[in-house]
Amino acid sequence: AVVEISTEPRLHSSLNQCSMNFMRHILLLLCVLLSGYAKESSAASHEIIRGESFLNYYVTVNGASTNGSFTDYTMDINFAPSVPEESYVTGEVRLSRKTITALYDEVAKGIVTSDWLDVDKYPKATFNFKNFELSTPNNYKGHGTLTLLGKTLPIECSLILNTRQDGTVVADATVLVDRIEYGIGRGEWEETSTIHNIVTVHAHLITRPTASKTPPKQY
Repeated sequence: AVVEISTEPRLHSSLNQCSMNFMRHILLLLCVLLSGYAKESSAASHEIIRGESFLNYYVTVNGASTNGSFTDYTMDINFAPSVPEESYVTGEVRLSRKTITALYDEVAKGIVTSDWLDVDKYPKATFNFKNFELSTPNNYKGHGTLTLLGKTLPIECSLILNTRQDGTVVADATVLVDRIEYGIGRGEWEETSTIHNIVTVHAHLITRPTASKTPPKQY
């Protein structure tokens, strides 16, 4: 008698085992790729190297540019060039007679008075930028708000980022502030032919990544 042995169940079992092994490898590969992407896309926290950084302002007076600086400020910077939409920059500038400098003494004395920044009543300015988008290589545009003299208005920030060989990041951020919209320069100073209404605020920041990432501070 001839005994027939069916190999079909064994073949199906082998095929099922191969399929399961294949799926395990695919899932493992996906997990590795996704975890790497998550790590890549997380915005990194940066701290400012104070001795190499500054926060200046520029304004046109009688057709000539003059400038000064804000010496007391804090910023919370979390930025990832690969995913700028996850990045944010928030901060606070403390305003007083000691923390605002100017090229000319008369400007330094006048800018803190009630007609201008009114530092006794409004001793700080705060800003929050997020939703950054890439405009050209290394150039980003952020959207946010600036609170100054008790007014909070929408504002945009232009940001240029460059990474140095030592791992530090050079960040140049520029904001155009319309002083008339904030009520800076009251009375006779509201007229803009002598002192232009647009004040350019420029931050040149040298930063280095930090190990920790924290939620953005609310200023």
